[in-house]
Amino acid sequence: MINEIIVGIIAERIIKKRFNPKTNEVFTIYDIIHAGYKIAIENYIIEHSEAV
Repeated sequence: MINEIIVGIIAERIIKKRFNPKTNEVFTIYDIIHAGYKIAIENYIIEHSEAV
């Protein structure tokens, strides 16, 4: 089960280039290990980013 709130939080951290509290480095999509979350976050970024 994918938690959409978590997806939004992580995706916003990636979009805004915020730090991953676990690594103290900029959050990237490659930090996501769970395949279901990775897909959900990628979809969120596509839907909410300003990229075409």
